[in-house]
Amino acid sequence: MKVNSRFKSILIIMLITSIFLGSVSSIASASKSNVNEGDQKEDDFTQKVELVDERTQYSKTFLNEDGTTTVTSSTYSLNYFDAQALKEIDTTIREDSSDPNYTHSMLANKFKVRLNNKSHKQSVTLSVSDDSVTYYAKGMNSVVGSIDGNKITYKNAWKSTDLQYQVENDQLKMYINLANNTAPKTYSFEVVMKNVGYKMNPDGSIDFINKNGEVAFQIPQLWVMDASGKGKQYDRLKVSIMQKGNNANIKIALNDQGLQYPIIIDPTTTIPVLEDGNAHVLNIKSDGTVFAWGNNSRGQLGDGSMVNRATPVQVKNLTDVIAVAAGNEHSLALKQDGTVWAWGSGMYGEMGDGSFIGKNVPVQVKGLDSVVAIAARSNVSFAIKQDGTLWAWGYNNYGKLGNGTFADSNVPKQVSGLTNVKAIALGRDHSIALKQDGTVWSWGSNKYGQLGNGTYTDKSIPVQLLNLSNIVAVAAGQIHSMAIKNDGTVWSWGENYYGQLGIGTNDRTIFFPVQVNGLMNVVSVATFSDHSLALKQDGTVWSWGANDYGQLGDGTTEKRLSPLQVNGLTNIVKIKVGSAFSTAIKQNGTVYAWGNNSYGQLGVGVGNYSTTPIIVSKIIIYNYDNSGRLASIVYTSFYTSDVRINFVYDSNGNLKKITKTMP
Repeated sequence: MKVNSRFKSILIIMLITSIFLGSVSSIASASKSNVNEGDQKEDDFTQKVELVDERTQYSKTFLNEDGTTTVTSSTYSLNYFDAQALKEIDTTIREDSSDPNYTHSMLANKFKVRLNNKSHKQSVTLSVSDDSVTYYAKGMNSVVGSIDGNKITYKNAWKSTDLQYQVENDQLKMYINLANNTAPKTYSFEVVMKNVGYKMNPDGSIDFINKNGEVAFQIPQLWVMDASGKGKQYDRLKVSIMQKGNNANIKIALNDQGLQYPIIIDPTTTIPVLEDGNAHVLNIKSDGTVFAWGNNSRGQLGDGSMVNRATPVQVKNLTDVIAVAAGNEHSLALKQDGTVWAWGSGMYGEMGDGSFIGKNVPVQVKGLDSVVAIAARSNVSFAIKQDGTLWAWGYNNYGKLGNGTFADSNVPKQVSGLTNVKAIALGRDHSIALKQDGTVWSWGSNKYGQLGNGTYTDKSIPVQLLNLSNIVAVAAGQIHSMAIKNDGTVWSWGENYYGQLGIGTNDRTIFFPVQVNGLMNVVSVATFSDHSLALKQDGTVWSWGANDYGQLGDGTTEKRLSPLQVNGLTNIVKIKVGSAFSTAIKQNGTVYAWGNNSYGQLGVGVGNYSTTPIIVSKIIIYNYDNSGRLASIVYTSFYTSDVRINFVYDSNGNLKKITKTMP
């Protein structure tokens, strides 16, 4: 969402004092400084000339095209130079009537920046790369939104009607809650579109299509739910959309005849969050249903057919889902009640229902309850139960089910000898388990030393890695493995042709754990195929291994034998690796991706690749109080929970407190 540069700057400079780093526009003069420019790619202004900056050794000042200046800082406080002393900038917010477009200003001592654009409306923006849609609720009362978890609610947004935005993974849920029959029957939203057009579908759903002809966003078919308990009703709304210049107006008209109040209308906007199989994708909705698309040759989409789908279809007869996992040609779902459901290929017993027959709709896996986690890869499935036991079924080549045999299993069987299992990581043909006591156990194929037990012998039952203890996390690539110790060091073993072990050489195989070069204070690792990522405590990301598609994010396509910091990433909280591509989520919810984009993995169209991180998706919600002051800002994305910044003012309009909540 594009924001007035002055407004955006004032927000960030307030945050610098106690929250996170950013940039600020001002009319200050300044002088020389020696500091990293930091994370400037997200800023909306254009920087031209660096000026002299004497406020602090950690700041830089730039002259912008519009005559304002931009200050960047890498410290948690911002000072200015007055005569011979550095002084703290006064960030008090005061009423200011000198500019009719604004209600307040802040920053004494010549650093004056305007705040609170009176014309700024309540809005919500969804963006993917340079594509975005922004919704403005029309005719809405002047009310203040309240934040509760991942929800923002505007009470009495219209007469007897509340408006609620709820950020959930891949979608922005929008609930219009009608209390009684005095509520309006028609609701309108102005839609500001950037780099997208729209298409109205026969079922009333709306596709927002980008310049590549792809659906960037979609408002699925709208539904109504009343107090009768009949569930979702799709025939009670008339939806229309009308072009208005470069923007559009969406009108939603309700037929409430025979409905029982209170009534909920749901105009949700969504884009996919992916659980990738070999060529199909699973997506959990916030209501516990599952949608799927892609290859359906074995019924792995679960829609009752074997027809490939280019757009999402709902998996049949599946609700209350809290986790999904995708194998090559089969799918798993974990429900709130602890049961596991499967669909797709059953050739090797992947369904777990006692047969070797595939299903194109979900069936319950036999004999499993109280499950807390699931995993799938290739033609195998695993489940961790609440009691810490591990269960597996499906294809058992190399003994990778861990039950002491090499026979396929069409029902779950307990992995031999393992209790108190905390986590499971699956390679192509081997498995890694982490126990609560910090020990690591492995089994399956060991051709490349990926079991880490000092041999190249396959194992059909788990064996402990004797020289590895105090482990807090594990990960598995195709034929290599990794672990993090509680001291923040990373250890790896297995295939090393591409340098994916990160030990400074590309010796073909290492059959025991060795320490990855130069990494300390690591909090998570990720791998899938032949490259690896590590996230450090300071929020930086490091990568090594194969780099054919730029998946290491270092601006090249050269493989790396030791960890190298990924360009331009700071304040990262989560990392994920796919086949030759990588993703990272920033503290403020911004999602970055880099590497292979042959199938649109980067979320920016299809084709080519990126050797450096690019911004993928972000939702920003601005919330103002009745005086036009910024009350809160919510950053979130389609891959993580939200970050909320709250501003509290005293009765004089001065900023009293800034708080931040994180997932």
